[in-house]
Amino acid sequence: EANMIFLDIPAGVGFSYAKTKEGWFSSDSLVASQATTFIRKFLINHPMFLNNPLYIAGISYMGIINPLVTLQLYEGNERGDQPWLNIQGYILCGPLTDKFRDFNSRFEFAHRMALISDDIYKLGTENCNGNYINTHTHNSLCAHSLQRYEECTRQINFDNTLDPPCNESNPMPYCTQYSDRALYSWGNDEVVRRALNIHRGTIGTWYLHNSTMHYAEGKNDTFCYSYDIFSSFSHHEKLVSKSCRALIFSGDHDMAFPYVGVEQWIALLNISVVTPWAPFYVKGYVGGYETKYAQKDFSLTFATVRGAGHSVPVYKPEESLDVVTRWLASQNYSRSSHMRDDRSIYAAS
Repeated sequence: EANMIFLDIPAGVGFSYAKTKEGWFSSDSLVASQATTFIRKFLINHPMFLNNPLYIAGISYMGIINPLVTLQLYEGNERGDQPWLNIQGYILCGPLTDKFRDFNSRFEFAHRMALISDDIYKLGTENCNGNYINTHTHNSLCAHSLQRYEECTRQINFDNTLDPPCNESNPMPYCTQYSDRALYSWGNDEVVRRALNIHRGTIGTWYLHNSTMHYAEGKNDTFCYSYDIFSSFSHHEKLVSKSCRALIFSGDHDMAFPYVGVEQWIALLNISVVTPWAPFYVKGYVGGYETKYAQKDFSLTFATVRGAGHSVPVYKPEESLDVVTRWLASQNYSRSSHMRDDRSIYAAS
């Protein structure tokens, strides 16, 4: 049995709203602080959940924020903040971790996926000094190499390289934007809003993405949001010293935040491989691949889901469920003397 809390955060995302003008202004670090405060207050108000294992889960850009939320919860326990929370770890799907490394890894990913040739890759690695995203006005050789890369990937769908590119204004049924139209109708239906107990008048039109906050490569701060965390890697590093479990999984055809970048920052954690890269199976076929790492009381499982794009559960729901279910089943519940049952709480944002 599991209990899940879905957070619309910060104000302006989903059905969330602010009661003051100042409340509409936010940042990565403020969102992390607010999420941490919310989780603690929620469990104070609902003490029947206090002893359940607590995991912090998120997708995409929450890879920047959720490691800090998880770390703050551990540090709160260490300070003696009350109540004590049974924080066990975190789950990240297709995460953005470092705003240089993850975008930079697209070049190597394109080569692995046969989107660029060996010679384009070779020239890029020789001429660009490992930097494939910043402007190279004084390096014509690198600029030429990247021009060839961009010509080869311009019409590639970065959300899933197996899918055709999509026209957002007139999407075809295979496009995620096509199903987004149904979500738009759902989120703006009065019957739905009443069922969700959305207070009338608190928000106007519901949008899947808030353009004033939605992040893109190289995007500067907006009038209401500051992208003030460049990398969450240091938070992962600190979590290695905790009694903590981590699950990171990516679609192997996600070019938005490629699995290549995830592999790179995991390698920098310098934790030992305990189960080498190997396939996992769903209904007898290869669902993807996993590697497991550990250091003292910290463990990390990294999985790639075969054929999936950026929003892994959207493309491969059964395989995604299998990855998470098996990971949870491997939990050693006996390590916490505070725990009374095996139910879990997931704070997903």
